[in-house]
Amino acid sequence: MTILVSSNERREVKETLGELAFETTLPYDFELFTNRGTVVAERKFFPDDFIASVRDGRLAKECADMRESSPFRILIIEGKPSYTLDNKLRIGHKPSSWTKSGI
Repeated sequence: MTILVSSNERREVKETLGELAFETTLPYDFELFTNRGTVVAERKFFPDDFIASVRDGRLAKECADMRESSPFRILIIEGKPSYTLDNKLRIGHKPSSWTKSGI
């Protein structure tokens, strides 16, 4: 298997993939070439990067680019949310306007 990794992806991720990964410019984070076809993926850390990418339109653009590139698309969301007592999502240590039910 060959994996193309976006040059924007974290160094630790590239090191973990090792010799399987080739760094290149991609409109999303990963492109995997398998026997069944190409799989494309975008990875977001939740909540910070995920919420920021929804707000600034990056996620919509990345999803559109993935739709154009492959029928096999994955959105990887990593991280653990923290909420206030009134169910507001904390971004960093600050409460946001995002609610648990809204997420």
